[in-house]
Amino acid sequence: MNTIKLIIQRTLNGLDIDYTSEPINEREFEASGILYDERKEINQLDCSVVLSITNTAESKVYSYINNRVLDVSKRKGFYAIRLIVPRNVRIPHVYKVLQKIAQNYDQHLESNTINALNYDGILQELNANTQPLGMLLGNTIYKVTCYTFIDFAEQSDSVLNSFKLELFHKTYLLDEIDKDSESSLRDAGMKDFKAMYGHIKDITIENPESVLSGLWINDIRLDYSQIKTSTFKLACLSTDQIHYTSILNNNKKTLLSNNHLVLQRPQPAPRPTYKHRSSRGSSSSGPYWLALLALVVGVAGGYFGGQYFDFPYFKRTVLKPAEVLVQEPTHHFHLTINNSNSNAFLLETDTAASDTLNKYYFKYDPKQPTWRLVQKDKGANEKELTRTELNSLLKNDTGMVDLFIEELKRFSAISVKDSLPSGLPKVTRQSEKKSGTESTSYEKAASTTKNGVESKGAVNNKTTNTSPEA
Repeated sequence: MNTIKLIIQRTLNGLDIDYTSEPINEREFEASGILYDERKEINQLDCSVVLSITNTAESKVYSYINNRVLDVSKRKGFYAIRLIVPRNVRIPHVYKVLQKIAQNYDQHLESNTINALNYDGILQELNANTQPLGMLLGNTIYKVTCYTFIDFAEQSDSVLNSFKLELFHKTYLLDEIDKDSESSLRDAGMKDFKAMYGHIKDITIENPESVLSGLWINDIRLDYSQIKTSTFKLACLSTDQIHYTSILNNNKKTLLSNNHLVLQRPQPAPRPTYKHRSSRGSSSSGPYWLALLALVVGVAGGYFGGQYFDFPYFKRTVLKPAEVLVQEPTHHFHLTINNSNSNAFLLETDTAASDTLNKYYFKYDPKQPTWRLVQKDKGANEKELTRTELNSLLKNDTGMVDLFIEELKRFSAISVKDSLPSGLPKVTRQSEKKSGTESTSYEKAASTTKNGVESKGAVNNKTTNTSPEA
């Protein structure tokens, strides 16, 4: 399917269209700025060729404007070759393509064979060789006309495909040899393009682990399905509001930085190092003092009492200080993510530290946010994880409970509650209310008859008094 259109305008008897690659709606194209009467500004300049880029919500228009044309009355006019492409693609070597079309058109003008114009071969080649832009563009276009001067021979192709030009409605590119016309461009209300750089945000987005789940500009969602790299650019106006979501947090976040966004999973915190329980507390330095005292006594005895113990059957020994070892915990729970592609991921243990823990998933829910306990063989039966639950699973080993909670914090900093609040209201049926109070299960049991049959009168006569006392 051809996505590139070609239109050639010329001033002959007014402003005419000499060629279109397919039928067009002229009024619609004029309203959007795709078709434009260059006699209003550019035709007043003393220059031969001008290039331009025009942007609409859906299209980008490359234009080659020949400013040395006379109309039927020998008045100064122009012709414009306009290539219309989707906004998210680019044409490599586009300046050379425009020159090739212009040369062919000039030949038909000289031979008066305009009716024989045919560019199907060029358009077919262009459609086959277009390239994706390779970045995202904001959905807001600055309604301003700019100008800039470049070296046509060296810079035309690169500047015509610059993403910065695609954020402004129209930009004229003039050769540096025509710089004397700058004052006329300013008088026509155009802005120096280089002075407009401050209106652009050029943001680098790094998404190495594919956690980005949504991207919005001004509350309009962007389609980034064509982006094939983990690092890409987003260009928009400085006034645009950018929001994003990730698979780890489905709430929209505002991008505050104007140049960088890095998206990745939380990095596990370093494993904590604990002293062995036997070496904790204020008495942990005792063995050091005992070892030092033994060493002093041994040296003193050997020095001062050697004459009393200098017998053949006595063998001197040197006492070594007692060693106190500080060991890391021998248990690690080896938590791993069971379903890394979901917002609320599950952790499971891969350890022999506790056979009981292996029967459960530990679910992180960012919407709560809480850690929840899910029994593997009863997936629908889940409850909030508390220190009380862990004490029960780990047989009240507080050291193991502390270590397990620290390993959970490697994946999320959400704290684990000691226990759930008590005193929850009892569940009753509406029909069991009586005299402004709710019947408990004991009251209900008491309303039965001696034969174990519930007294219907006792239930049916219960009412609730909602009026205040006088």
